[in-house]
Amino acid sequence: MRTDCAASRDLCALIALTIECPPMLTESEFRAWRRRLKLSQIEAAEVLGRGRRQVQYYELGEPVPKVVRLAMAALEHLPAEQLAELGIKPTWRKG
Repeated sequence: MRTDCAASRDLCALIALTIECPPMLTESEFRAWRRRLKLSQIEAAEVLGRGRRQVQYYELGEPVPKVVRLAMAALEHLPAEQLAELGIKPTWRKG
């Protein structure tokens, strides 16, 4: 996985301007998102700009902040090529 997250955060911020913020997430919805993108907790933390422990807290039911929900939505809207550059191969897309 690429460690250059600044560019991916900038891209996610741009995309987030064009998409609606998802509502609050349950712990199972957060975990399902991570698994759809085939990310470990550490990888999810990297692409979201958070620590591994924070990702664990989200999966235990701690509220997911709006900025993180926007980043999650942005990652789901990125073209497959850009996801591949981040080392992400989501299960909901072909190719």
